[in-house]
Amino acid sequence: MSILKREALYSVKGGQVKFLDWAITTTSIGACAEPFTVNARRQPSANALDFDPSDMMVKVDDLHQVDDEGEATRALSFGSATPIHGGNAQPRVLIFTGNS
Repeated sequence: MSILKREALYSVKGGQVKFLDWAITTTSIGACAEPFTVNARRQPSANALDFDPSDMMVKVDDLHQVDDEGEATRALSFGSATPIHGGNAQPRVLIFTGNS
């Protein structure tokens, strides 16, 4: 399977850009909603020195602005009235419990 095109989703609120945790990806076997972190090379586990923006696993071909996460969920569900993809793929708040 090859990734042919990836469209990352983002919203703008209060003048700030927020990339959502999903992309619409076209592959050699069809379109899909893909959990995707824009700029993943900035994560501590990534090797930023070897980053290749043309690599199909990290490339972004297009950006799509959505008004809100509800619109993104509808886009990721390919028009379905019932949400099948979307939401936060990664936690927004880190909560520590217990004695660690």
